[in-house]
Amino acid sequence: MARFKSIRFRSVLLAASITLAVASPVSAQGGGQGGGSSGGGRPASSEPTETGERAQPPGSPSGADGSALGWGTVPSSAGDPENRFSAWLDSSMEGSRLASVRERLRTLAGPALRAGVPLDAFVSRVREAVAKGAPPVLVAEAIESDAAAWIWLAGILADGTWPPENAATDLYLAVATAFRNGLDTGAVSGLVSWARVSGSRTGKAVAALATASAISSEFGASGAGDVARIVAASRLKIGRYDDVAALAARAAASGIGADRFDSALAATLGAGGSLADLERALFR
Repeated sequence: MARFKSIRFRSVLLAASITLAVASPVSAQGGGQGGGSSGGGRPASSEPTETGERAQPPGSPSGADGSALGWGTVPSSAGDPENRFSAWLDSSMEGSRLASVRERLRTLAGPALRAGVPLDAFVSRVREAVAKGAPPVLVAEAIESDAAAWIWLAGILADGTWPPENAATDLYLAVATAFRNGLDTGAVSGLVSWARVSGSRTGKAVAALATASAISSEFGASGAGDVARIVAASRLKIGRYDDVAALAARAAASGIGADRFDSALAATLGAGGSLADLERALFR
């Protein structure tokens, strides 16, 4: 537990460093995340002295075959993922800007790609970090944190039953963002277990992770407990998930704590209730 707290602390420091690094050259881009009671830790990175940045939820998908990812394109089918990632680093604008850490990126990505992590997840995250103007060393630290999270996720998805291959990248990006913003392995594994059994659309899981992130940020709490799973399994349409986060913001501003919010959420949305039921439970 102490180690996980240390990882979270270093992640916050790195997030602050990246914010300072990108404030002048590019527009600041936010990211927040959430939940109440804790359930587990976060995956340990392969190089324990470094971790990742706070990032936005995934929003700019790459090409389905990895071929439209920069002016250096990834061969769509030639070679294994490690060779394709290496080729992209050697030929792309992003790889050129990261020349000083290129070999480190290859080393970090190798085990994850061999474990089944989608190539597009690495390319998308590298592009995002470079677009934000983050220095190469911070990009490498962010990718290190992502790779650890993704190897863990690949392990619990190893049977290949969920998500569909064409939606996997979005899930991997969402999970990395969720860990950066405070969710723990218990919160994510609970959501993934539910989604696999229910056959849920990947988009619901991704949106629920973003909602749990926002709720966690409102309460200044880490972990997130069952928030993501409850939201995804509720009767709400994805377009109403933001309303759950808005109620969390209102509750936090009113002095309601994370534990009470989580209990109200479980007793209402978690029991088939509505947003109106949740609002009454919080503010009656």
